[in-house]
Amino acid sequence: MALVVLLVGALMVPVATVGWWVRDTVVPTQAYVATVAPLALDDAVVTAVEQRLTQQTMASITRVSGAQLPAALRERVTKLVRFAVDKIVEDPAFVTAWRASNVVAHDEVVAVLSGDTSSVRLGADSTVYVRLAPLGTEIRRQLAAAGVPFARSLPTFEADLPIGHTDDLVRARTGYDLLERYGRGLPVAALVLIALGLLVSRRRLQALGWTAFVALGALGLLAAGMLVGRIYYLASLPSGISDAAGTAVFDTVTSDLREDIITVAIGALVLLVLSAVLGRKTG
Repeated sequence: MALVVLLVGALMVPVATVGWWVRDTVVPTQAYVATVAPLALDDAVVTAVEQRLTQQTMASITRVSGAQLPAALRERVTKLVRFAVDKIVEDPAFVTAWRASNVVAHDEVVAVLSGDTSSVRLGADSTVYVRLAPLGTEIRRQLAAAGVPFARSLPTFEADLPIGHTDDLVRARTGYDLLERYGRGLPVAALVLIALGLLVSRRRLQALGWTAFVALGALGLLAAGMLVGRIYYLASLPSGISDAAGTAVFDTVTSDLREDIITVAIGALVLLVLSAVLGRKTG
């Protein structure tokens, strides 16, 4: 009986770790936004935003002009667009725009994970975007000031950066629902089970060491699962975002989870060593 209870408790450790991360970092809007805020200063993400804004602006200019611009004029206009985009992205206001846009993106992602897609604005291919709406207006103003042809006639366009697909979010819906609902209670349940198992165990030091060892192994599997998830995410990136930018996004969003895994693993390792040392002394 004690063995079964301890096994369940040990195997619940990685699940409880993920559950705590979901409830503590993923679900609360402000916590999530605070986590992804540094991406506004990440070189790979900034480069991806610049490239995306340049492409969208040039596409908008081409539509307004009604024809393909001559090569020489297009090259000149592209340089001016890039200059304007660089100036906007390097401005401190970009950080504010990035945070505000991620509030909206977070609400949409959580809505999909919760099964409510009625108010979610998605791309034609079910792509989820961080929508940098204020930047499109600012780009138009900068280009008009620089004398770019058709700049004042440019329609308002919604600057954005693709970050994922809803199909992946839908597949994660069941797990998210369980972790969102019981995430903060799972660590308590795991600790109660382990404490109960140790209480009824005849050889508590051995049981403690065995439990810590199993928990470490389970945490190792969780870490391996994160690596697999990272590879899968990068392989399924929407067009328009580089592997470097995708890596920065994934690593930043999961940074707290990695820290939680390391913290719990250190605790389990300490218990494993402690049980071995005390076991030798009493043996």
